Amino acid sequence: MKNKASNTYIHYALLLATILIAVILRLDTFYLPHVSNHEFQNLSLALKLDSFGLSGYNLKNVDYEDFSLDGKTTIRELTVSHKNQQGMVLDKMRKNGLSINDGLSMNTPPGFPYLLMLSEKTMGKNNGYFVSSSKLGRQVKYFKPGTLIYAQFYAVVLPLIFSLLLVLFTYLLGVGLFGKSTALVAAFLMATNPVSIFVSQKLWPDEIAAVFILISVLLFIRGYHHKSLIIALASGIILGIALLFTPSAAFIFVGFLLFYYWNQKSKFTSLKSTIVIFLNPSMLLLMLGLIIPYALWHFALTHSFMGLQMFNYITAIKAYAPEILSIQRPSAFLLLLIGMPYLSPLFILSWALISKKLRFTLDSQKRFVFPFLFFWIFSYFGLVIIFADNFEHRLAMGAYPAIALLSAFVLNHTRLWGRQYTKNWNWIGADELVLIALVLIARWSIFSVDALIYEGSILILNPF
Repeated sequence: MKNKASNTYIHYALLLATILIAVILRLDTFYLPHVSNHEFQNLSLALKLDSFGLSGYNLKNVDYEDFSLDGKTTIRELTVSHKNQQGMVLDKMRKNGLSINDGLSMNTPPGFPYLLMLSEKTMGKNNGYFVSSSKLGRQVKYFKPGTLIYAQFYAVVLPLIFSLLLVLFTYLLGVGLFGKSTALVAAFLMATNPVSIFVSQKLWPDEIAAVFILISVLLFIRGYHHKSLIIALASGIILGIALLFTPSAAFIFVGFLLFYYWNQKSKFTSLKSTIVIFLNPSMLLLMLGLIIPYALWHFALTHSFMGLQMFNYITAIKAYAPEILSIQRPSAFLLLLIGMPYLSPLFILSWALISKKLRFTLDSQKRFVFPFLFFWIFSYFGLVIIFADNFEHRLAMGAYPAIALLSAFVLNHTRLWGRQYTKNWNWIGADELVLIALVLIARWSIFSVDALIYEGSILILNPF
């Protein structure tokens, strides 16, 4: 009994240490500049929502000014322009080669700008919209000016919090699917994942959407087993909320459908049974829930602007630096096949589950887990390959927890298998060997994006 209690304490101590590691790896976000194109768009839209409500959801009339409080660093303040109708933000974007039509911005879903606005009113104490524009580079490692954290805390803390929640919800999902040991390893893989570390230090909504996706997955699995219509609807609504942060959140809905139809494959015996399967109330309510948040958003837009013709589309009309970087990259297929394992080598372990023998080591009642996770990943990667002309790693962020869970399952199974060969070793065992491997590979993953973070990069180009 004491042994069991001791193991429980050790387990939760390791979980706490994992979350602490995740915090440490992301803390420099408070001192980094956050003035890249997409970050600035999100902040500008938050300012316009704050000033004019939904009718001001565009990038017009936004000015900015840099100033210094300490003579060493600069802070950028965003304000509503009362002189220049277009504003400095649009002028800058046009100079960078972007063509912007007048009207409403549809390029950026409203979730993150609304969240930024709420945070500025609460944590920011309604003092205004400020971010650091100081490019300190690696000086941030030892020079941490308080003026920067004070100025942009309200904004940069949001991606940080949700990045930590992503680690925690990956753990919770892992506990339900595989048990505590696998869940702990999966949480560590997410805590040290280079794409997560990179994205969490940008004013981007990808990890916020990923958290809502994980909540939707937890509800979907529970509703699927309990055949609960209410839970199915709740899962869809949560996924619909994720869609308000990034359109790629909808990819997992395809995974839900594929898993459901695969699980019902033995019942496709007649036209009548096929119709019954396709009109399953739970799946229909899931779809309805997904549609509701986005439909409300579109209804609000059309009500405010009397038609969709007012939408503002941003299109590149000449060579623009981020586009050049994207065009130089290989296809999404190659990037997923080579780039992802390069950044996170342990993700390769998930490929081992092609082995039927390895999959059958899991209890028969939980074998649904593997096809579910496979369809989850396949829906993301398949749709990204088809639709993403210029793929970025963060577009697949919603699938990373699934990959981490599969990789963690294989690694934990390897650990248990190795115990029988190391039980007579006095100085080291299978558990210690796995821990060493995790630490060494995490070090590789962290350093693979270390330079990019401090250089202010907007894309992860490694290894291409």
